[in-house]
Amino acid sequence: MIQAKKLFLTLCTLFLFVAIVQPSSTHAVSKTETAVANAEKAASTLYTLSYLPGKATGKNLPEKEYKSANTKYATALKEVNKLSNGKAKTKYNNRLKKVKTKVDTGKVYIAAVKAGKEIDKKRMKLEKALKTGPYTQSAHTAYLSLIATFDKQSIKVTQVKGTKTKEKMKSLYIKPVEKHKSALQTVSTVKQAINDTKKNMNATSAKILPYYKKVILHIDTISNAKQKAQLKKEFSAIQNGLAKKKFPKKDQLGEWVALQSDYDKVDGLISRGKSDAKVPQIHDSIMKKIKALPSERNLLEQKLTTIMSDMFLSTKELKTLLTKKAIEKNIPPEVVKAIAKTENGKWHQFTNAGDVFTSSDNGYGIMQITPQSKEDKSYDWDKVKYDTEYNIQAGVEILLKKWDYANAKRPVLPKVNRYKTDILENWYFAIMAYNGLSERNHPAAKAPYQAKVYHLINQQAFVNPYIFTKDDVDIKVSDSILNFQNKLSYQTPKQTKSTQLHKKGASFTLKKDTLFRNEPSTTSSKKQTFKKGTTFKIVESSIEDNNAANLFNWYKIQVSGSKTTWYIASSNVQ
Repeated sequence: MIQAKKLFLTLCTLFLFVAIVQPSSTHAVSKTETAVANAEKAASTLYTLSYLPGKATGKNLPEKEYKSANTKYATALKEVNKLSNGKAKTKYNNRLKKVKTKVDTGKVYIAAVKAGKEIDKKRMKLEKALKTGPYTQSAHTAYLSLIATFDKQSIKVTQVKGTKTKEKMKSLYIKPVEKHKSALQTVSTVKQAINDTKKNMNATSAKILPYYKKVILHIDTISNAKQKAQLKKEFSAIQNGLAKKKFPKKDQLGEWVALQSDYDKVDGLISRGKSDAKVPQIHDSIMKKIKALPSERNLLEQKLTTIMSDMFLSTKELKTLLTKKAIEKNIPPEVVKAIAKTENGKWHQFTNAGDVFTSSDNGYGIMQITPQSKEDKSYDWDKVKYDTEYNIQAGVEILLKKWDYANAKRPVLPKVNRYKTDILENWYFAIMAYNGLSERNHPAAKAPYQAKVYHLINQQAFVNPYIFTKDDVDIKVSDSILNFQNKLSYQTPKQTKSTQLHKKGASFTLKKDTLFRNEPSTTSSKKQTFKKGTTFKIVESSIEDNNAANLFNWYKIQVSGSKTTWYIASSNVQ
């Protein structure tokens, strides 16, 4: 009986315990679920604002959302930790790990945007300073400040999560600075070295030399012409002061100052398309001094090459000059360009040392102008040698003189057809005479000079004039010199007009389907074929490209009934 009573009391106690505890446990789980769900919702909102694709712009700062998500995460974590170990607690902890990841993503994103905005503030200050001059001291100070901030903060910008978010942040804050670094790093190095040299002008040679050398080695590698000119002007005052100073023998600074003086002399004598008779000797002196400085030799040679390169015209510039000088005398540009290429295949006016390019028979430069004797004063021979434009002009004048041989009272050369200057065949004998009226240029000879010129016109200007054969002409040879007196007038089976003498405003109709381009180049990105019968007007003429293999040029044209402009090769305007 006593045992039954004890069992009854035990069961009653257990029943009472379950009745009291069970509702409390259910309440705890419900509270945890609410806290975790709230944390998840807040974290998702933050994540959307901190991650792409989402609402992250790279400039927004979801600090309020971060604070809310982080607080709710902490609250949920506290509730989960109250639970006894088991499946429920494990499940909630797994959910909170995802919440934590999103909260951390938001935290890193906010730090990245703040860092980016700090960088951007410095960048905008630099850009404002750059507008006041090529590279002022204020721009230099702003650049150094930007780089210091960038070096410190850029790592934060790139720590954001997600490939798209990272690319967005880079495009906003990293790439613009990298662009400035690429453009201004050398300028800044030189500017600082100039400042340091100025500051130490009264110090020992050993103290000045490192800064001075840095300027010498890098100033000519600056790509921006205005910035280079500005810094060279600043440096010239330093150079002039040092050049007047008397240095002891074998003083290293003195040797570098003497070297820079030579560079300055060359730089002063060379300009676009021009050199000087003094340049080769100074060039050789510099090369000799450079050899004694092996550790800096590469940079010093590069500096010299950069200075010397200014005398070399680009292919486009050369072709433009050849065409310009031809048109001034109403000579087909095809003829002048083909003569230049026949005379001087690589269009060399100068050697790398700045001397005139001279052939084995003493012809000078692009047009291979040759003095007829030591007393020949028909041209300023220094300008023939060291002025590319003058050389070309002289060549064009010589060709025109040969043309006039047929118009003399006692003609030396025959006339072809009606002897109009715009007909390519009519220049046959003048082209021959440009090279010389020797037997080697008889049409019966192997590859006579004038035939080479016409073949180039055919192959590279894409115009096909008639070329005389040995059976077309009546020419005597006397002491290896050609004599034309037996026949002073010829007719060709066809007469081919120059395609490069058309002027602005002229209108044409296509004789065949023709390719038009959006740029004056065979590598243009956009092309369109216009049908035979399409009419167009020239709005700009004589446009040359940078391809040495093209002896044709380009016209900018407008198709009738359209405002769009295109480019057409001169060979298609016939």
